[in-house]
Amino acid sequence: MSAVYGVIRKLGATSKYKGYYYVVDAVEMAQKIYERPVKVTKDIYPVISKKNNKYNDRLIVEHNIRTLVTYVG
Repeated sequence: MSAVYGVIRKLGATSKYKGYYYVVDAVEMAQKIYERPVKVTKDIYPVISKKNNKYNDRLIVEHNIRTLVTYVG
């Protein structure tokens, strides 16, 4: 299990939100892209949407991440 899962759990997030897994993927991707600034809407959302078979609908990914942040934060 990734260390990111543990940190997100400590913040109060649970896996009942779809955004939970998207946030984990986003954090892991951002950790790998360290040579340049990360553009979330252009670098992360499209990749996560393709990975989760959302067919380039990054708005769904963004909505689910924002939902998680809203209810946990």
